[in-house]
Amino acid sequence: MDLISHKQGKDGFSTLQGSVYLTQFNRKVLLGFDKSSEKVNTRTIINKINYINFTKGSVRAHIQDDYDEKEYLLTVFPEPCKGGEFTGKLREEASLDFNRFKLKNILIDDGKTVTCVPVEIASRTKDSFTVRINKGGYTLGERHARRYQCRMIDAEILQGDFIIQGVLEDFSPSGFRIALNGTSVISLGILDKDRNLNLNLYKDKSSIFSGICKFIRDEDEGGIIIRPITQTLTRYKERKHRSPRLNLIPSPKILFNHPVINKRVTYEIVDITSTGFSVSESIEESLLLPGMVVSDLTILYSGGLELKCSAQIVYCKNKPKRTKQYGFAITDMNVVEYNKLFDTLSNAIDPYANLSCSVDLDELWRFLFESGFIYPKKYETLSNFIDAFKETYERLYHKCPSIFSNLTYQRNGGIYGHVSMIKAYQRTWMVHHLAAKSMGWKPIGLKILNQILYYYDGLYRLPSIGMDYMIFYYRPENKFPDFFFGGIYNKFNNLKKCSIDLFAYLNFTLDSRNNSLPKGWGIFECSNEDLRDFREWYDQKSGGLLFDAFFLDKKVEGEEPIENTYERLGLHRSCSSFVLKHDGSNKVYIIVDKSDRGINLSDLLNTMKIFVKDAENLRWEILNQLILNIGAMYDSKEIPILVYPKSYVDDMDVKYDKKYCLWILDTQYGDDYPDLLKHKVKFRVGKLLIKMLLSYVSKIIKKKMK
Repeated sequence: MDLISHKQGKDGFSTLQGSVYLTQFNRKVLLGFDKSSEKVNTRTIINKINYINFTKGSVRAHIQDDYDEKEYLLTVFPEPCKGGEFTGKLREEASLDFNRFKLKNILIDDGKTVTCVPVEIASRTKDSFTVRINKGGYTLGERHARRYQCRMIDAEILQGDFIIQGVLEDFSPSGFRIALNGTSVISLGILDKDRNLNLNLYKDKSSIFSGICKFIRDEDEGGIIIRPITQTLTRYKERKHRSPRLNLIPSPKILFNHPVINKRVTYEIVDITSTGFSVSESIEESLLLPGMVVSDLTILYSGGLELKCSAQIVYCKNKPKRTKQYGFAITDMNVVEYNKLFDTLSNAIDPYANLSCSVDLDELWRFLFESGFIYPKKYETLSNFIDAFKETYERLYHKCPSIFSNLTYQRNGGIYGHVSMIKAYQRTWMVHHLAAKSMGWKPIGLKILNQILYYYDGLYRLPSIGMDYMIFYYRPENKFPDFFFGGIYNKFNNLKKCSIDLFAYLNFTLDSRNNSLPKGWGIFECSNEDLRDFREWYDQKSGGLLFDAFFLDKKVEGEEPIENTYERLGLHRSCSSFVLKHDGSNKVYIIVDKSDRGINLSDLLNTMKIFVKDAENLRWEILNQLILNIGAMYDSKEIPILVYPKSYVDDMDVKYDKKYCLWILDTQYGDDYPDLLKHKVKFRVGKLLIKMLLSYVSKIIKKKMK
């Protein structure tokens, strides 16, 4: 219900005798209300006025000009109401000749209802008046949803190439009133009022709402009323296998400052996942609408756990008892807060599932040995650096949540499954140390894989995490990762979405033999031209994602370099590139990856990665001398080497320890990845259940035969 039509002035309203909030009164709106309206007693009116005074709000005085009999609404600020009298003041430095105007009523608009209060004038000055409330009042009508006045919110209305600028004056989920600026008022006639509009709202130049609206009407002197069209926003691709939605008891709450009305609001969460949550609200008190952006939201758990994030409302559903359910998508969250959120959710799904910084490292080491992850050959290498490994793990697992996270499957403190994820390159995270051991009939490996899937599902979407690529090294003869990660690679069948490169892995012992290269051979740090040549060769040879995932030829503006991040956390990380040339021709590219011992137990982030571009005249002895030269950059006599392509090592008839596949996923296609992997998980679980059933039946048959 609209009681006024605004006249635009310098301060947003027309003025009379100074800067006075004065607007023309639309009498047609009152017709038919006063006889059937609900009565409001004097006590209720006094309480309303005192609340408005307490909140520094305003009421409207309905006045009539004796000169031309025009009617206006005058904004006044009430003083405390005492004994049925109250004083209304104009704003500072404003004045009005009250002798020229007749005071008829006081109108109190609380956003939901408008209460009309007949009054008798007691006294007046040039900037105030005092009135008596004798007979209570009555309501003029009730809106479907409460309306709120707004300040300092810029509005942009778009229709094709046509743009209208203005400011938002008041808001409810069922409508916006926008006051247009002078240029837009002139252009208003161009607007096609039968077509939908796109509305963008900005506060301090930050977006707080974006959505489709329908034109309702325009008003005198540049006002426009538009209504949002209920819509479902698609931030992420629809999933076949969605993360479970949880109804936690007691329910967490969300708290935030409403971006449009600048009021603190609180809602109980109906259901929640690692990617978003939903809340419920009555239609009458509705403050939410799809498209609204909340930049600073707090998820509050009982016990005082508070998690900060930003979110956007993406859908609205009608529910019984005149309520609506609104879905929020989490748009950003730092990794520490996300880890806390995920830990509470994964533990609610499965009490044995954990993601936290409270891992018992003694128990972890026991698990890694008992599960066979640290096997004799691997331990032979680790045993030379036991203290360094323990120190690195103490720091990683307890002091580096911004670059490292781990998921474990535990029962009574004992670890039965483990996987971790570390920021390996500037915007690339590496999954590693995937291991499991028996816990009865539970398929622990699959449960851990499910955990990392749910974890990844929310993580890669968050801008502040910085995850453009995910990588995973595995040995191709290991059936478990080959089935899942190799299977995903085959399903994508697109090297720019998901790629695998096969390396030969060998431990190289540095010694004191002559490391001089033959005449015509030399090692140089890669120039920009060398890197371009490296990329072109790799694209032709592999066509995969390694060059992009390693961030060899690009810097990310506005982000702390990963070397600085590690240094700040008391760790070391660096990645540099070199080229071996023969008579000016590029023969071999070398990536020197360096990190603390134990960040990866196979030292895959502390390796020399060798890429043989041209094998002609490249004897293994020359490559040995290359390794001896660059190996001086490492602080160890034994360094791991990865060679690509593996065929070079085979052709040279060189023995190597094992093969490694480097699996890389471009996370912009991450919406497809969880669905594919979850499908394979379910398929694998089905196969396991069939095997268990056949084994059980076989045992029964054998017993009967005996």
